[in-house]
Amino acid sequence: MARDKQKNKVYKWERNFYKSDRLFRKNCIVKQHKRLNKKFFRSYGRGVTLEITNGYYRCHAVYSTRTITLRNQFGLNYAILLHEWAHILAHEYYDRNHSLEAHGPEFVSIYMNLLNTYLDIDIKEMTRKAREMNIDFISPAKTKAALKLNKSNKPFSPVDRELLKESFNSTT
Repeated sequence: MARDKQKNKVYKWERNFYKSDRLFRKNCIVKQHKRLNKKFFRSYGRGVTLEITNGYYRCHAVYSTRTITLRNQFGLNYAILLHEWAHILAHEYYDRNHSLEAHGPEFVSIYMNLLNTYLDIDIKEMTRKAREMNIDFISPAKTKAALKLNKSNKPFSPVDRELLKESFNSTT
């Protein structure tokens, strides 16, 4: 795996778009995870497993086992779920020779599209902020086409999206 030289910049960038302390009920996270599994891995044997556990180490995704682990204390957040899904999808769509940077351009573009599609966060604002912070990414439009995201993919719960938008508007 390549050196992860954008990691800290990406973590700082993503904090502009959601409240990390905004936690959702476990059943809401599981419901949206199932929805993502159905969208990206239609066959049952290829899906992504979600584990929600206690502990204080970070949330993470493991592509080799297609497992996403979220923490009860701080990981039950839609944006964190989408962040981990972006890791899985970056490997699925772009990592042919196992040299993908964990928070590289492919990951960032996929994450932008997931945030835009499922949390209704403005893609132009995300790309503007990424450029401002010198974060590398590939064309979000090309990534959107590769992921087959379109208007038929409905955003997550409107109540939760409004809280996320409030958070975004208060940071700008």
